[in-house]
Amino acid sequence: MNEDVLLFFCIFIGLLIFGGGLFGFLFWATSKALNPIEAVADKFMNALKDETIEQAYDTLLTKRFRDLTSPGAISKQLRSHGRWIEQWRWGRVETVGVDGFLNGQVTFTNGESKQLRLALSQIDNRWLVDDIDWIDKG
Repeated sequence: MNEDVLLFFCIFIGLLIFGGGLFGFLFWATSKALNPIEAVADKFMNALKDETIEQAYDTLLTKRFRDLTSPGAISKQLRSHGRWIEQWRWGRVETVGVDGFLNGQVTFTNGESKQLRLALSQIDNRWLVDDIDWIDKG
């Protein structure tokens, strides 16, 4: 009788661990797919990192933001201190109606890190970058 209870207990614990792992994986996998704001922000940051700023400018920015800047100005701002984006990590993601905000940290190739806040707007069911705010640590 004790062996049956032990076997049942082991199987039950194994199923709990497996189910928890599966749930965690599915939550992680779908969170990226269900968060179009973060996907657009990652596309934009990859374009900056890969130095394909003109493509990002044409496809990922709102008209209002394009009217305020240029691909050359964005590139100049990034290179102004001999830096280029190496990696980034998003922390907080907010959505308020058709506006979205991401806060994160960017690490540059020279080792410098800065806080970044991206503002996005949903226009015609598409999320587009509407503003970049570099925040100096201080």
